[in-house]
Amino acid sequence: MNFGYILQNELTIPQVLSENALMVHTSEEERLAEFAKRLGEALEFAKINKYGSGIFLARLTGKTGKAGNKWVNGESFPRKGNMEMIADRLGVRVEWLEYGVGAMSPDGNVEIDTTHRTRRRAPVISDIQAGQWADCNDPLPLGMGDSWEDVPDNTSPNAFWLRVTGDSMTSLAGTSVPNGSLILVNPDISADSGRLVVAKLTDSEQVTFKKLVIDGGHRYLKPLNPAYPVIEITANCRIVGVVTGSKQNL
Repeated sequence: MNFGYILQNELTIPQVLSENALMVHTSEEERLAEFAKRLGEALEFAKINKYGSGIFLARLTGKTGKAGNKWVNGESFPRKGNMEMIADRLGVRVEWLEYGVGAMSPDGNVEIDTTHRTRRRAPVISDIQAGQWADCNDPLPLGMGDSWEDVPDNTSPNAFWLRVTGDSMTSLAGTSVPNGSLILVNPDISADSGRLVVAKLTDSEQVTFKKLVIDGGHRYLKPLNPAYPVIEITANCRIVGVVTGSKQNL
């Protein structure tokens, strides 16, 4: 009889039981802390700044900013559908994000997954929704985010795409943004003179897309199409965000 073999098996059973018992008795606080740590790693992996990441996750899933911040701070878990959505957007395996099981990236190789890692997106919203966005910095209003488009890595998590309607920004010379174009709007950039901006009239839900001109202490919204009038900015108007990019379907 091989006593060495028996002894080895007898020692293995308690070790396995001990590991399982450790998993069973892990507290909710510890699980939340470990999840928050993995979520932070996933955000860094996707090149998303931790500042504002709660709002980013909230807008991604259609939840409130408070919910997103709770996930980042390890105070609660996202529901299964939201967990899957977050994992997919950040380019990590949902099993790893939720439970810490297996490799972080889908193929188990972080270096190979860099193309997915740099892919960031922002919602495409309507002009009316843009007005709501300006008034609501916390939750993503219901119905927004049905369509998403890629954005550069350094784009603010609060940015959004807006589809241009009309030809007031169509020009025969120089910069021209024709009807149907998508413009990338960043609410976190300072609106300096000469920048293209999206502005909202306080007595209207809709917004307008124009060039900001500051002259002699006065501010104006100037269309690129000379057929349209220049609008002076008064107390009933505020800047929603600065346009940092545009694209159009050919």
